Amino acid sequence: MISRTFGYCHLFRPHILRVTSGRLYHAHQRFVPNQPDSDWLGWGDVAADPGAGEIGVIVAVDCDGWHDSGEGYLHTLALTSNGEIFHTLRKGENTGVWARFNRIWEVPPGGNNRAVDVAVAFRSGPYICPSLHVCALLETGQVFHNSNPSIDATAPWVGWREVPYGQTAGLSIRSIDVSLAYRSGLFDLHLSAIATDFSRGRFFHQALENQTNWTAFAEGLGLDSLSALYSMHVSCAAYEDQQTPGGNRTDLNVVIRSPGGERLLHSVRRPDSWSPFQSPIRAGSGEPGPIMGMCTDSGRYGLTIVVRKGSDELPSQEFRWTKRDYQGNWTRFSTIPTPGVQVASLREAGEAIESPAEGIEQDHECKEKSSPGPSKLE
Repeated sequence: MISRTFGYCHLFRPHILRVTSGRLYHAHQRFVPNQPDSDWLGWGDVAADPGAGEIGVIVAVDCDGWHDSGEGYLHTLALTSNGEIFHTLRKGENTGVWARFNRIWEVPPGGNNRAVDVAVAFRSGPYICPSLHVCALLETGQVFHNSNPSIDATAPWVGWREVPYGQTAGLSIRSIDVSLAYRSGLFDLHLSAIATDFSRGRFFHQALENQTNWTAFAEGLGLDSLSALYSMHVSCAAYEDQQTPGGNRTDLNVVIRSPGGERLLHSVRRPDSWSPFQSPIRAGSGEPGPIMGMCTDSGRYGLTIVVRKGSDELPSQEFRWTKRDYQGNWTRFSTIPTPGVQVASLREAGEAIESPAEGIEQDHECKEKSSPGPSKLE
């Protein structure tokens, strides 16, 4: 069931975390003002001294973050082979330092509450109270949610609560992801899930509106062509569309990877409707080839899909990315020049990621409210 073997987040520059042979590694593009194709640094062992510390065999990872005046905050969740979840934070951009791993989901001896998937979403910004959210999928099929109201997760966690998605007989959730989206001065947490009904894959969505009340667990549209698939991987990312007429509309982008990695499907949820699931490949992104993993991130400039090729056990894998702008145009899949991959520069790789002007907040829907005020977390 576990397929989240790497995570991607764009702060001032891109960051990638990957799981290989039970360990967690991190690489990122060096932040140099006005140099969008600077070199990459890594792969560094996150647990190594003076890193986050040893927590056992790591099987999955997710990350999200934000940046402020040159200070990057990369929140990272690691899932271990015994089903426990740990949180760490990398603070800083080029010379960031990892905080010690903190266990936030514990499995007692003989317990049946092992986590099999984990997802994280984080938002902060001017006049916006920090908001860190974590969802855990258990082997029992239950989904639990927790949150922390501090930028560095040093405040007490609010506490785990089961997501009331209304379990249906024969329905088993296989994959989850979360994203925070701005709406009328508030933030909603969107939960996307792939569930199976005996042999049929189905897509579901619900939202924690104003980070307070869950909406109903509703089935999305457009997956009829995948009715025969049993296990899929879902990823979602929200961004605020500021470039189209009537902007300031938040779109939730959902991407699904088929079990064999041969298909990617993309859909957009607008305030009142879902678009049909379609292939980015047919829309112009090009063919990435069979992939081992997939994740998404978004910012003020659109949606980014990152895919991972090659065996999870190899010391060096190839990562490729494509980007979708607000008008629905896709860049071609191109290789990310991470350490160990021979690509001359981002420009020669096709400029899959455009770098905005320095000093502009480009990521994670950070938007000023009309007046500052505390977030309500219950």
